[in-house]
Amino acid sequence: MLQYKYIIRNVLALLLGASTLFSCENTIDLNDEDYTPRLALTYLGSTEGEAQQRVYISETYISRNPRLIKDAKLEVFVNDELKETITSSTFIKRSNLGGVHYITTESEKKRPERNAYLITKQFKAGDKVLFRASHPNYPSPAEAEVIVPKAPKFDVKTKEITKLIKTSGSHYKKELLKFTIKVQDIKNENNYYRLKIHYANSSGEVFETPRIDNKEDYIMMKGEPRTDNEDLEIGISGDYKNNYNVFSDELFRDKEGTITVYCSVPHRDCKVLVSIEGINATLYRYLQVIDNTDYNNPLVTPTILPTNVKGGVGVISIANSKTETSDYKAKPLPNKPFFGL
Repeated sequence: MLQYKYIIRNVLALLLGASTLFSCENTIDLNDEDYTPRLALTYLGSTEGEAQQRVYISETYISRNPRLIKDAKLEVFVNDELKETITSSTFIKRSNLGGVHYITTESEKKRPERNAYLITKQFKAGDKVLFRASHPNYPSPAEAEVIVPKAPKFDVKTKEITKLIKTSGSHYKKELLKFTIKVQDIKNENNYYRLKIHYANSSGEVFETPRIDNKEDYIMMKGEPRTDNEDLEIGISGDYKNNYNVFSDELFRDKEGTITVYCSVPHRDCKVLVSIEGINATLYRYLQVIDNTDYNNPLVTPTILPTNVKGGVGVISIANSKTETSDYKAKPLPNKPFFGL
């Protein structure tokens, strides 16, 4: 078996390059004796968002970093009908940040996440979607079939609170937004969800994605919430983390579940966007794996990464989400006396 950090470098780096499955979920083989080069596919798509969405295709091999494949053929089938065929990738330029122009180096152009196969968003709940990638250098294609999940139904109440934060060195009060979210589980299915919260301006442009504090919630922490004297970051221990805010219906199957989380208070008037995505089991398990392992420690037990790609490796997921929007009115800044000359 390979050391875990070796797997992370060659496989995890690839799958992280990007954002109803097979009845039997596959896992990435860690045995290097019969490990041959494979096509690796990544698509973390959505029924919403940009009109063109990105699929990444690379070759992953145990003895080197992922290698970009620019000239593969990607076919997209929806309900057994071929909808798109893409035969080359498109280089994605870096966006300008803060008006600063970043020069794209030649080495950066070779990074898999900079070269995407662009597909047109065309999915809805219940669609059966098949992605098939092929290349002359590989004897068989790599493919994945997923069913687009239903968008979850939920209600959310937001309240501004003052919370006492306890740390090892001191205690202090902090203004927070408390979100109480009631999720109605989709019945007769095993469901997986992901929570996202954004702050946007009046035109809907997101200007902040606050960190979600979910460690006190029973569902988000898989039945083991942390409270009171355990306000320290969970990352300093080996306990379960949930930085990607994914959860399943295991604790409220076919019923209503209530989730309580906290975020920092916006510093200006804004719209608060609360979204819950329906995702597939592969993405749910994959995000759990990478969130709860110490890849800097070569002595940990090797981790088996989930994949739903046949004939290759990777994660294919199409999220379907619902968003609730509310207006937030920022408190006026207190008038402080000016002590001038």
